[in-house]
Amino acid sequence: MKNVVLFLFVFSCFFAFSQQPCTFTNSSGCSCEDPALNDCDLLPDLTVSWEAGLNGHTEYSQTGNGSNDGRLRVDGNTPNIGWGPLTMRGIDEYGYKWYICYDAVTGIGDTFSIYDPSFSDETYCADGSTPDHIAWQRIYHKNSDGTMTSSYVMSGTMTYHPTHGHMHFNDWTVLTLRVEDPNEPNPLNWPIVGDGAKLGFCIMDLSDCDASFGDCKDDNTVYGQGNVLGSSYWGNNYNLDGGYGCSPIEQGISVGHTDIYGQHLDGMWVNIPPGTCNGDYWVILEVDPNEVIIESNEVNNYTLFPITLTEQVDPVNFTASFDINGGSSLCSGDSSVLTASWGSSYLWSTGETTQSISVTNPGDYWVTVQNNICLDPNGNPAAATSDTVSFSVNSSSLPSSVIGDTVCVNGTGVLSAYGSGDISWYLLPSGGSPISTGSSLTVPGVSSSTTYYVSNTESGNSSSYSVGPDHTGSSLYSGSQYNAGVVFDVSSDIVISSVNVYTDTPGDRRILLEDANGNILQDLNVFIDSSSFSQTINLNFSVPAGSDYYLTTDGAVNYTNFGDNSPVFQRSNSGVSYPYEIAGVVSIKDSPYGGDYYYYFYEWEIEAPEYVCESNRIPVELVVISCSNIENPNVISNLSVFPNPTKNILNFEVELKNNSDVFVSLKNSLGSVVLKDSFLGKKKINGSFSTKDLS
Repeated sequence: MKNVVLFLFVFSCFFAFSQQPCTFTNSSGCSCEDPALNDCDLLPDLTVSWEAGLNGHTEYSQTGNGSNDGRLRVDGNTPNIGWGPLTMRGIDEYGYKWYICYDAVTGIGDTFSIYDPSFSDETYCADGSTPDHIAWQRIYHKNSDGTMTSSYVMSGTMTYHPTHGHMHFNDWTVLTLRVEDPNEPNPLNWPIVGDGAKLGFCIMDLSDCDASFGDCKDDNTVYGQGNVLGSSYWGNNYNLDGGYGCSPIEQGISVGHTDIYGQHLDGMWVNIPPGTCNGDYWVILEVDPNEVIIESNEVNNYTLFPITLTEQVDPVNFTASFDINGGSSLCSGDSSVLTASWGSSYLWSTGETTQSISVTNPGDYWVTVQNNICLDPNGNPAAATSDTVSFSVNSSSLPSSVIGDTVCVNGTGVLSAYGSGDISWYLLPSGGSPISTGSSLTVPGVSSSTTYYVSNTESGNSSSYSVGPDHTGSSLYSGSQYNAGVVFDVSSDIVISSVNVYTDTPGDRRILLEDANGNILQDLNVFIDSSSFSQTINLNFSVPAGSDYYLTTDGAVNYTNFGDNSPVFQRSNSGVSYPYEIAGVVSIKDSPYGGDYYYYFYEWEIEAPEYVCESNRIPVELVVISCSNIENPNVISNLSVFPNPTKNILNFEVELKNNSDVFVSLKNSLGSVVLKDSFLGKKKINGSFSTKDLS
């Protein structure tokens, strides 16, 4: 009888211990990753499943597939195998949303916060652009006394995604197509053939490690390896289940749970470059590539699986080409980067052997590419030579006849300069934006001496192009909550002269050109009437060479005028086939909501000069001095002006009581200065103005 009682006592004690709670408020039953500890942070550990990608991908050929041309679409699955949940929040622990707005000129960010615990207010930067929304990671801590506490850490940024009506965590995953390097053990260092965007997704519990059996492994970084993990692996910690959805307030992945990203989703693809040969490659998926999430293991955030391409170029048709980033007509001191199509080795006309080279000198350039995956009929690596492209280098002459000014305190200074092109005035010797253009700069009410800077810009002959689709589609308007646009690249400087929009709703709109960081580069306020369904907007936006520009509208202005984010412009939801491009000039490549939609701006008319070169800036001085007028008897002894009236010449004589700096100006009846001269360190002055050209 004693033995039986003892057995029941021991069993009941064990049963009580195993049922100690592990919750977000009570950590007594939670385990640390290190079993020797009883006080620890319960951190997530993000991984990526190779089985999900291996069993879920679709390859598309380069033509005939619409927006999927040249894409490899891939399924993604990101298990959290850590001993704590991943909890990402759009507000901090006190109910504040935090944002970053960037200065369009300096690129410097300014952080600010708004109290909005229910996440109900829309927020814009002062210039109307959408700010970056700072994300907060909530980290739970098991205390030795059984309590659970937490702390908040800024971790990356989030962006509101109006198509889905929620927040996306930025730069969450990235996909690449690579060739194995047998001499490199780290797959992340293998040569990249093609890549995709850094994707933003909503982070949520879409499955768990029991339901997604095989996706959760203790090591997903080695293809075909890793021990499968089920819910029992985490014991009571598996109960740290946040039930995370796609709320802007809180998202995440619970312990032993996983998020799933189907290949049908926007951005879940790798771009296969044209000319890529059929053959064997590897796909690599990374989660949190920028390492902004705090985890227990930062080196297992990737996976890989093999793939054999079959819809690309047959090896016997292997060709070589190169992309030009910067244009073939350069300005002195500038450069273009030439990047060859992928190969195993490269030989440029310059003798260089890297995939990309920088060009600063005029001349003819070409590249020969050898590809070990593409084999010729004899089984040798195929080789091909690209077309030849000629590069020129141009320059702009300095401004001529640069004239500064000396004025009295609170006077108006007028600086002038002339050149063979367009004159621009700056406050800085380099960088920044022009404060004015034209041959003169008028500065009223000056209080101190200032150095300004002036440049001369010359351009080559311009060519006119039309690019962009005609309007198509049956579902003409998107939902009123959506404000969108198109993303485009510019290979060489262009001017977007005009675009067409379609609407039956009159009203004011503000058209915005933003850079890749959301900074507003150009804007235009325009009234659209309803007299014609198709409306032409004359933008005249100057766009320098660059990537990921965004042409859109101002959501805040739309909200004021139409009651929601939409500009009430029509868009296309069928017949869309990106990119729309002029080779070597411009490529309209995507929308923020995927390749199946084209937003608002149709039938672009652009001007592309052969080159646009700005000279170095030269300083121009505006000197401010303290002045006394001629009515002051302590300054001037005598003043004579003759003849009066006059037709051709006006003489003046001035006698001063002391040596002084004298500034003489002649004004017309409107008070504008038409002639002026200066005499420094003089006591007696004899001067004249020629008036014969004045009218």
